[in-house]
Amino acid sequence: MRYSALMLFILFWNLTWAQVFYGSTSVGYQQIIQTTQPPSHIVNTYHQITHPWFWRAEDVAFKNAMNANLSLGHLPGKNWGYELSASYTRPFDQTMVDELVTRTLSGKFLTVGANLILTIPKEKVDFYTKLGVNYILGNIRYHQSFKNNEVIPYSFESSELTYEYTNGSSFGYNMTLGGNFKIGQKLSIFAELNGSFLPFSPEKGRRIHETIDGQDQLQYANDPYFSEIEFGNETEHYAYNSDDKQSPQKLYRRNYSLGGIGLNVGVRFIIWEKRKPVDVNQIPEEK
Repeated sequence: MRYSALMLFILFWNLTWAQVFYGSTSVGYQQIIQTTQPPSHIVNTYHQITHPWFWRAEDVAFKNAMNANLSLGHLPGKNWGYELSASYTRPFDQTMVDELVTRTLSGKFLTVGANLILTIPKEKVDFYTKLGVNYILGNIRYHQSFKNNEVIPYSFESSELTYEYTNGSSFGYNMTLGGNFKIGQKLSIFAELNGSFLPFSPEKGRRIHETIDGQDQLQYANDPYFSEIEFGNETEHYAYNSDDKQSPQKLYRRNYSLGGIGLNVGVRFIIWEKRKPVDVNQIPEEK
């Protein structure tokens, strides 16, 4: 019984004639679909006093992204298989400019996934669909810069503030429809249309950059209460009146989705293939 799983795998391996191990690489574009949320504050309330132009309810969100993907797949049968993948996703920066402040939302994400593949093989092209689950992790940065236009007198000309949001890892799912076009015995190109649900909701935020007229301000008010955030559930009220300077302030949680509708194009290459033996007795004789 100790080695029963290994023996079953070896038996399955030998009884399954046609098998393919492959690798693939691709790039893609994603149109991100965000859920509707009311604006909320996403920087520490301390800046309501020190930098009032950086303190407001925000509804910033990503709109589109590029991704690079690597996959390893196994087709133990003619019409089915499975695939493991890893993707690096970089949303396009979202920049908003008003009279005094320029605001930029950026992010970097890594997604790993496992997919079940159902395929319809043809002579020149294989049509397939993939259903799978994903796990996403990464971080978001929100940068704000103030330039004095001399309309309102201030004691300085410029200031900058950057927050980083982390601990938003979560599970999602995806569905893909694609075609794999054979261009050689071991090489093919493919195109995929995919839809995905990939929520990213940070649990923590922290100030990583602050300057006034180019002078670093991170040496001031470094207690967690003045420079860090814990994002709570949607029903939790934000709270910032506290005598505990060692605890981060609490704000409403927001969701920055990375899911939506996308298109991938790439190259697939066969790493190892096991073909079904040809029965010479079934080859028709030449007349």
